[in-house]
Amino acid sequence: RVKALVKNITNPNHTRTTLTDLKMFTDYEIRVRALGVKGPGPLSRSVVIKTKEGLPGPPRDLAAEGRSTDSLTVSWNSPKFPNGRVLGYYVVYSDDQSLPVS
Repeated sequence: RVKALVKNITNPNHTRTTLTDLKMFTDYEIRVRALGVKGPGPLSRSVVIKTKEGLPGPPRDLAAEGRSTDSLTVSWNSPKFPNGRVLGYYVVYSDDQSLPVS
C-alpha cells in the first residue's frame, strides 16, 4: 500500500503550493485540511489530476533472429516506464558497427 505524502504549509495566507518530484503521467489524488489551534479540521473533497507526459523509457528485452540471407526479425517489449502514450518505435540499424547508431 502506498503511503500518503504530506506537505506542511505554515503560513495561513498561502493558499497555493507546488507539489514536486512526482512521477510522470501518473494520477494523484489531492486533499487539503486546515490546521487550527485545536488541531486539524476535516479533509476537503478530493481532486484527481494526472501529471503530464514525458519521454518514454527504453524498450526492453531487445532480440533479433536471422530469418534468411537478407532479413532479420527484431522484437522487443514496451518500456517499463512509458511515461505517457507510446505512439510507435524507431528501429535504427547499420551494417557498420564502428558507427554510432542514434
